[in-house]
Amino acid sequence: PGARMGDIAGEVLDMERKLRALQRRKATAFVQIRREIELLDNEDQHDILVAFFLARRPMHAIADAQHLSLSSVYRIRKDAIQNLRVLLAKDLKSQEK
Repeated sequence: PGARMGDIAGEVLDMERKLRALQRRKATAFVQIRREIELLDNEDQHDILVAFFLARRPMHAIADAQHLSLSSVYRIRKDAIQNLRVLLAKDLKSQEK
């Protein structure tokens, strides 16, 4: 029984280390996403991406808060993501030079 408890304690410690590593990765990703969203000039696109990806609000709640139809919010989110792709691609090209 004592050896088994030691094994379990070791597994718990290992899982806690993995959890902390995942939490650090999540925090880093959050900062990166925030930084990339800040590149957007369009205020609606910016606000919708912040609400969706960072605040994790449902699309219908974003639509209500923005006084927009749900389909408009989906379209703006899609356009914003496409604009981010373009901005990030330009940024990568400029870094390669």
